[in-house]
Amino acid sequence: MIKMHLKDLKQEINEARKIRKYLSEKNRRLLNELKINVKKRKELSKKINHLYYEFRKLKEKAKEIKNENISFN
Repeated sequence: MIKMHLKDLKQEINEARKIRKYLSEKNRRLLNELKINVKKRKELSKKINHLYYEFRKLKEKAKEIKNENISFN
């Protein structure tokens, strides 16, 4: 009777270990994906900022050209 109970407990412990191992692996994968997403977001943010900077420079240049055209007329 006690041996049966111990056997059941050992089986439950083994199942719990398997579940814990599976969950820790899944958690590790999700954390890695999160890190990748954060990196991608940072890269995109840098690209957007750079494009906005380029846009502002072009806008300034367009104003200068427009002012030059007005002064020639």
